[in-house]
Amino acid sequence: MKQILDTNYYINKDGQVYNQKTGRFLTEVTKSNGYKRYSLSINGYSKHYYTHRLLGYAYLNLTDDMFMDHINNVRGDNRLSNLQVLTRQEHIRKDNRKYKNLPDFVTYRAPRRGRRERYSYMNEMFSSVDLDKVIAFKKEYENNH
Repeated sequence: MKQILDTNYYINKDGQVYNQKTGRFLTEVTKSNGYKRYSLSINGYSKHYYTHRLLGYAYLNLTDDMFMDHINNVRGDNRLSNLQVLTRQEHIRKDNRKYKNLPDFVTYRAPRRGRRERYSYMNEMFSSVDLDKVIAFKKEYENNH
């Protein structure tokens, strides 16, 4: 078990949190969105922490500007072997790929303020209608170079 954020809480690789002060394991709560969390009391204040982030802080040197990702996309599966640390850009790319089944070279841009969804390739924006044309162009370009 490793200590969490210089507190009296410890976490094992399966995501179970132990309070050294009381000598007990804490109860994990599953939220309606599928993520699991613990309520930790630090300096007299109670705060909720997602289990996957606690594992990241203890074992993977997670910082506040980084993201924890479930490799198999199951939100409740908090085994350390199923978690990875991603930068914001890596997390966006993985998330977009998961929902849109896009090739690696295409970036999805969500619609904003009444606009349609857009895609980008080599800094050029195009609509979903043009997506097949761009994929065909890239394959042809790669075959010729």
